[in-house]
Amino acid sequence: MGCQLDKDTPATKEEKERIRRLKPPGKYYTDFDNEECKQQINSAKIDVKNGKLLYEDPRGWVIIRYDEEMEEILGEYGIDYEMTGPNCTLEQECYGYYMDSVINEKYGLKFIKQIQKRADSLFLSRWRTKTYASWDIDIKPSLKNDDAEVYLERRIKFPKNWDTIPMEFERQYVSINVVISNEGKLVKWEHGEMYNLKKSNEQFLPEIQQQISQIMKNMKDWHPGKLEGKKVNSKSWLDVNLDK
Repeated sequence: MGCQLDKDTPATKEEKERIRRLKPPGKYYTDFDNEECKQQINSAKIDVKNGKLLYEDPRGWVIIRYDEEMEEILGEYGIDYEMTGPNCTLEQECYGYYMDSVINEKYGLKFIKQIQKRADSLFLSRWRTKTYASWDIDIKPSLKNDDAEVYLERRIKFPKNWDTIPMEFERQYVSINVVISNEGKLVKWEHGEMYNLKKSNEQFLPEIQQQISQIMKNMKDWHPGKLEGKKVNSKSWLDVNLDK
């Protein structure tokens, strides 16, 4: 069952066709005669033999809002879940191709679509308690009476020796992670890991963050995020521009 694994154990024409039938081409870039593909198939066969099943979702830049629920439901069947992201370099993805053929053979060709539908329904049903990512809901949370990022940018005072010369190809910014309740209250916030400063300004990061900490104390009232017309708890991030 599978592609040609090595020079000594070539796959038969019937075996190749069996995988193509159970996992139709088009979702993955595959070349059954490629050495990398053979190695991945061999690795997948070993994992299956050891009791491991893995569903790889390779939908690229598509946001899959129910990914947590997908992982949860597949776990009920003993199947691991992984989002592989976009394949921009056309590397072989035969591991996932083979795993899909095994999953389809065991549970049926419509199994994954059924799980996806069930996962999305579960995602929507948890609106009372789940904290949703802002990019997964219909309306993002927003600061009342002002744009949150602009509110911060207007109030930050740059240090005396701040280097104001623009970067040639980038910009300077800091990020903040916020959680807004379904009642429109700032539940928590923290300085984000993502930021970009000129080397000459990196020394001022603690001072900028300290200022932001003081400003955030006055940013308590928000419009909550919404999903299908319902107010929900949500987490979002702010991108604070530090270039004039």
